[in-house]
Amino acid sequence: GGPNFRATPPQPYWFGPDRALLEIPMTVEEIGSLAPIRRFVSPAIRHPTLMRLRAPGVFARLGLLERITLTPEGITLEEMKRLTRGLLAEGRRSFTLSYHSSTLLPGSTPYVASQADLSAFIEKIDRFLEFFLGELGGVAITPSEFHRRAWEQRNAANADIEPVQRKRA
Repeated sequence: GGPNFRATPPQPYWFGPDRALLEIPMTVEEIGSLAPIRRFVSPAIRHPTLMRLRAPGVFARLGLLERITLTPEGITLEEMKRLTRGLLAEGRRSFTLSYHSSTLLPGSTPYVASQADLSAFIEKIDRFLEFFLGELGGVAITPSEFHRRAWEQRNAANADIEPVQRKRA
């Protein structure tokens, strides 16, 4: 029932008028031993008949194909780490850790009902960041900084291409 973004690229991309807008997608992907052929397997196991048989859950429990979002909302720390390691092994280089800001107000979402839940929620974020920044050597930047760097790379790439285009014209 809602929007389906499965066909959009998982990595950041330029779009819109003059391709001036940068989309930084949420990090959500299917990982597991069937990940290399996920674009064929995923639609098949989501067929209504197989959904009634709970095929996505069976595939996930068997480690074949498991859909995980990089969020502390309803996702365990181990799942977040497994997703990040899997995508890193596939060559992914940008990751978006996301959650609803309302989750930080106990009782506003199903993920944090009490002050104790909030402490556990923040602890999960802290532990993921220790893993990402420490163990993996990741770098944290703001969306604005990401956009600035992407814009500079784009302009540098266009500068390299532009003289060739002029010669053809």
